[in-house]
Amino acid sequence: LYTTSGDIVGLPDGLLYWTVWGEEDGDPDRLIVIDPDTGRTVDRGDAGVERIFGLGYADDVLYGFTDAATVVRIDPDFGGATQERPLGDGGWWGATTNPVRW
Repeated sequence: LYTTSGDIVGLPDGLLYWTVWGEEDGDPDRLIVIDPDTGRTVDRGDAGVERIFGLGYADDVLYGFTDAATVVRIDPDFGGATQERPLGDGGWWGATTNPVRW
């Protein structure tokens, strides 16, 4: 059973990508992938940061937007976050995007 930390976003591979809370308070979020055809979920791993409240996808990159006002690139295969950078003042509370065309 998962507790969502933020958004779900669909990628061109047809799967849904979702961030959920870590097991303990303060643990990094986990990246969960859902196959919408079967409902099967796969834990892709530790996202490397906590409180990812928004997800977006652009130019072949999965982005996470955190409550700590940072944006990170998330590896869709293994969950790790890279290239963390500040967004400015305040937290982020949603960001799901889907391009009309892939």
